[in-house]
Amino acid sequence: MGNVKLAHHEPHRIEQLSGELLTAGAVGALKGAVIGITTAIALRFFSPTYRQARTQVKVFYHATWVSMGAVFWADKQLLNFEQRVYREEQEKRARLLDEAADRGIYLEDDRSNFSAK
Repeated sequence: MGNVKLAHHEPHRIEQLSGELLTAGAVGALKGAVIGITTAIALRFFSPTYRQARTQVKVFYHATWVSMGAVFWADKQLLNFEQRVYREEQEKRARLLDEAADRGIYLEDDRSNFSAK
């Protein structure tokens, strides 16, 4: 496997993933900010502890929601990207095997070798 380049290491895939992660992170950060702001407003009315908290604690509270939203959405996008790449590679592999069979070249599928071991 020395010179084999994995599908998810191709430069265009890395650029595509970077763009998707930045977008998903920004969307997640906005959603986290919305949650943080709405819960902070509710806490301001109902929690005497939150009302008495110092500014640093409140900033930390908001930063936690923003970063948590960004991380969760980016992670979700990463999992979707991995699934999409895997599905595309499986379709490509099946298409190549079908084309080889049409030309009279019969190749073994690697999945059959895994079950025998």
